[in-house]
Amino acid sequence: MISRLENLGLEDVPNNVLSSGVLNNTVIFGYTYESVMDVSKVPWDSLTHLVLAFFQLSDSGVVTPKNSNLSPIVDPAHKNGVKVIASIGGSGDGSTIMARVISDRTAREGMTSSLVDTIRKYNLDGVDYDYEFPETINQVQQLYIALKDIRSALDAAFGKGEKILTTTLFSSKGQFGPNVPKLDAKPFSDIVDYGLLMSYDYFG
Repeated sequence: MISRLENLGLEDVPNNVLSSGVLNNTVIFGYTYESVMDVSKVPWDSLTHLVLAFFQLSDSGVVTPKNSNLSPIVDPAHKNGVKVIASIGGSGDGSTIMARVISDRTAREGMTSSLVDTIRKYNLDGVDYDYEFPETINQVQQLYIALKDIRSALDAAFGKGEKILTTTLFSSKGQFGPNVPKLDAKPFSDIVDYGLLMSYDYFG
């Protein structure tokens, strides 16, 4: 996915997007698997943020990367002005475990603490909650509580707004999952820095 950015230019951006002014403060997120990444192929000048997918999450809330040495990724990213974010969840087992963790207060608190420690240990710039997908309104509420917890913990540990918090979005229609009705996303936007729309399902 990242390598495809190399061939993109302003001529590929629709005119209505260019004229809207939204590109005046553009951020470009690239997702990659941290355990199989070839740093030499990353087009750093095409990115503002690099998301490392997916850190492992245990049922007790302990977060660990698959690769115990992230310096070969983080150091060149920072040298090129790119922020590096840890992502938890993902499709399949990752989000199944995440659902269990955020539904249990003790495990959720353990995850929050472990994420803060992980960000500090590996010199990361934030965390992405990639929950695929909440099946009920109650699970959406649990996600909100989890995001609120980590936002408070990040601000307390590193300074208000110093670390980035993102969450993935199922659709642009305000749905957090295919079986969840449209909900007011305003409370979430007050917590996270960015909502990342899973647009690869639209464009292939």
